[in-house]
Amino acid sequence: MIITDSFLKKESQIREITNFSQSLIFKSNQLIKNESYDVFISHSFLDKSLILTLVQLFNECGYSVYVDWIDDETLDRSNVTKETAEIVRSRVSQSKSLAYIETKNITNSKWCPWELGIADGML
Repeated sequence: MIITDSFLKKESQIREITNFSQSLIFKSNQLIKNESYDVFISHSFLDKSLILTLVQLFNECGYSVYVDWIDDETLDRSNVTKETAEIVRSRVSQSKSLAYIETKNITNSKWCPWELGIADGML
């Protein structure tokens, strides 16, 4: 299934998800970090409003979703370290699938190509 950014933008407007605090709504739907997730969302943080909409859509369908800045708030994505990489690797392995959210912003991501490669080797 391909979900376009224009679809997510329309859904964002309908749902009026524009504030980071809205992510707390989704936090209550997430599983404990030591358990599994249905979907790991690989994306650019610059697309956070679209990602919040996507998380809500997945949650409404009953899927548990991992998003780094929602589930691992203290994770410093700007600082690539062995510890950060291990956390991300762990979350990918705890997930049944990976959704790679391709937008114009993802081209500058250090993490997304790596997450895709990790998932390809694991899933």
